[in-house]
Amino acid sequence: MGDDSAVASSAVLSFRRVSRAIAIVVIPMTGLTGCLGAQDTGDIRLSTGGAELCAPAKVGESLVIGDVAELASGVTPQTLLGAELIDADGIELVEVAVLPFADDGGSIGTMSLDNPNANWEQRVDVKGAVVDEEHANIVVTVRRTGTEVARAEGIRLEYEGAWRPSYAESNVTFTLEDSCS
Repeated sequence: MGDDSAVASSAVLSFRRVSRAIAIVVIPMTGLTGCLGAQDTGDIRLSTGGAELCAPAKVGESLVIGDVAELASGVTPQTLLGAELIDADGIELVEVAVLPFADDGGSIGTMSLDNPNANWEQRVDVKGAVVDEEHANIVVTVRRTGTEVARAEGIRLEYEGAWRPSYAESNVTFTLEDSCS
């Protein structure tokens, strides 16, 4: 019986050494997770240039705003993970999709849902869509919720990067107002 006690005591000591070693390895690694978040790798680019876009929309009205996502030269196809509005105030995101370009090659700046683009029914949800051509037409359906001027500072498009999720941001500000002057 004494031998069993010695084995058990030895096992407890070994377990304590192993658990300390695991704690020493795991604790520093958990501190890195904040550094491993999404980053802008430049594999996909959205509109830049600081432009402002105003679209007339009454409170409660929805409309579509588009942007063109461009693959960087030599980049392999990218799988999209989602999108969000940047610093949105008075605007609700309803839907994000990838829409084929119009027959004339044109993209959507803004579009009323009362008179949609001929390709509107061909849109696919952004989550899981693959950008495998040079350009993709990214469209967000938004609803004006605020009584004051509604505003967003752009669109953030998240995609599967080579090592971790990545993002691209547009810096085209858009506003929704009763009427644009």
